[in-house]
Amino acid sequence: MPENRPENIITRLKARYANNAASPDGARTRRAAAVGTIIGVVLLGGYRLVHRASGTEAGPAATAAEASFVQGQLPACDAPIARDLLKQAVETNPSPLLGPVKVHKVGAVTDYLAMVLNLASASGAKLDPNPDANMLAVRANLNKRRSCAAQLFTSKGLHTYNYSIVWTSDANDEIFLQAELGE
Repeated sequence: MPENRPENIITRLKARYANNAASPDGARTRRAAAVGTIIGVVLLGGYRLVHRASGTEAGPAATAAEASFVQGQLPACDAPIARDLLKQAVETNPSPLLGPVKVHKVGAVTDYLAMVLNLASASGAKLDPNPDANMLAVRANLNKRRSCAAQLFTSKGLHTYNYSIVWTSDANDEIFLQAELGE
């Protein structure tokens, strides 16, 4: 029965600790290193999967939208990149009237410039030979801005949004889309 006395248990634990502390390359150290390596690999793999799924890395969807964007050419109102940016702008910035919405589909898109040019050509209208300064400024900025409207099928119903697409850099390689509820 002397083995159950507390002094013997404490003495044995101290001896075991001293033995383990003296040999750092023991089995426990190797086992802990292996477990730490496995945990690190699993966490790194999980991190990569989460960030790939969240879109922080370029995936197939990002490359398809970027393929429709040509540097130096302002995208048309109904271009895939304009539709994606419109959907993103509406979903990430809740309207004061509607609150947060989920866009299910981008419906009919109207390009106001194309509509005006069609009306002018159909009626036989001619450009003013002596335009004022405001008209000259408008004509100079036609290739720098698109004014559009689109019907969006959202979680709050069918709504018309007016939006504009403009260049954000002098190199014409970045665009900005601003949308607002048009109803």
